[in-house]
Formats: sequence, C-alpha cells, structure tokens
Amino acid sequence: MPIDSRLPNALIKEALLAGTIPEFCGDSLANAEPAYGRGRFDFFLEPACYLEVKGCTLVRDGAALFLDAPTSRGRRHLEDLTATHREGY
Repeated sequence: MPIDSRLPNALIKEALLAGTIPEFCGDSLANAEPAYGRGRFDFFLEPACYLEVKGCTLVRDGAALFLDAPTSRGRRHLEDLTATHREGY
C-alpha cells in the first residue's frame, strides 16, 4: 500500500489550526519545522510545546505499531524530545 509521508503532517497541521485535538486545544501553532538540538521538529506550539509527528505502516490486529522502521533519525528525534521535556517544554 503506497503512503504519502507528507500526509500525517498535513493532517495534524489542519487539526491543530482547527482546534480539533483535545490535548492541544488552547495551544496555537507558532512555527513549523523549528530547529532544535541536532535537527528540527515538525511543529512548535505556544505556549511551549515541541511536536514531532510520525506515521507508521505496520498494522497488526487493527492496531498501528510504532516503531515500524527504526532509524537513527527517529532515535535522535526521541532523544531530542526527551531533552525538551527535561527543559520544561
């Protein structure tokens, strides 16, 4: 099944702008592709939240499984997200 890797980010951006994700209601989209640490995240929300969007292609028994394709880039994103948490984001 082909997948457009840009689709998850586009859907999340649309949902953030529409305020339809309960966990992020009250936050506003401040920046797409903000630089942080050794790379970039997908979004930065105000007042203080870095957001990385990941899609997956592995499904078992109707459940999407992540990490379906481990990568060093994905590992770096997780390490950087952990660092943002330690910094209070």
